[in-house]
Amino acid sequence: MSGNMIPFGERDGLLYQADEVANGLRCQCVCPECQRALVAANEGTKVLPYFRHQQKACEGGHAAGVKRRAIELIVAELQLQLPPFSQAISAKTMNGFVIRKTVSFESSLLQAERAEAGVKLSGVAADLVLTAGEHQLLVYVRAAKRQDRQKESALLALGVPVLELDLSHLGLETILDKDAFRQVVLFDLRVRRWLHTVRGTMMVERAWQAIQVEIDQRNELEKKQKLKELEQRRLDREQMDAELEMARARNEALRVASQAARVAAFEAQQKSPEALAERARRESLKQESSRRAEAIVATIRRAIESWGGAGAECQRCYLISEADTEACGYCAGTGPFKAVSFTQDYLGSAQARMRSSPKPDASVAQVPCLNQEPGAAG
Repeated sequence: MSGNMIPFGERDGLLYQADEVANGLRCQCVCPECQRALVAANEGTKVLPYFRHQQKACEGGHAAGVKRRAIELIVAELQLQLPPFSQAISAKTMNGFVIRKTVSFESSLLQAERAEAGVKLSGVAADLVLTAGEHQLLVYVRAAKRQDRQKESALLALGVPVLELDLSHLGLETILDKDAFRQVVLFDLRVRRWLHTVRGTMMVERAWQAIQVEIDQRNELEKKQKLKELEQRRLDREQMDAELEMARARNEALRVASQAARVAAFEAQQKSPEALAERARRESLKQESSRRAEAIVATIRRAIESWGGAGAECQRCYLISEADTEACGYCAGTGPFKAVSFTQDYLGSAQARMRSSPKPDASVAQVPCLNQEPGAAG
């Protein structure tokens, strides 16, 4: 319904409120948007005076009247309260440190020298152009609920300061109250904002430059700190490697010294009377074992040559006696005996067999001294 309640009617190029003209069609007013006849409703007691279309209503009558009245007011007063500006900017260093700055300026009252409505700049229609000295300000008066993004973009493309005055939410009571409407249009900071401010843009650019200088300085410091840390890590690794190498050298020296000590101890032990005696004893046993092997082979030869290869092996001295012997003539043992037989071919490998046989050692161990040698028994 509020869209159909038009606050201003136009007559002879001027805007009037409904209570300023005759009631009904006698008001002789038309819609400021579609230029069709309006009906003034100014005799009600519950509703504020307003206009409505005589026939079919248009969509823009309400907004067109509010916008036009606001522009006329600014042109007449040549003053307008400018909104404050504030923008937070931030950037990170390479290590993630955040540098923040807030760019702002306070609200101020513009005292214009000239005000022009409906001016075209580079083909773009500006609602209002205010001039103060060499500076111009474009004012975009928005009274419709729907935002005109296309017009905003066109105004921004001009590269000059643009202020938006948003009156789209004003109630009829405020619109029709001349003092209240004047206060809102000229001074109320809640209904205005910067679409573009050259001053603010320059301040932001300078702030970005200052931040970039600080970023570069911090990046340089962080880079140096990083290099310092890397160098310290390298030195720490080198020190650790050196300590490990020293530890390995100490361990190797200890190992070599320990081995040398063991070798020296072994050599000393080998030169002791006990060791010398033990070696002499082992050498004697080895020689005796070799002679005992020859003795065993001699008895095997005798068995092959004299007894047809048959004989009796003494299980104490392992020498061969004639078969059915009851007492060993070599060790005076009485058995046990083991019947054995040998072929002529066996004699050829007898010496080699004895070198790998345990019998010579066992013979010496059990019978250290023979009663007689095999040659003496023949």
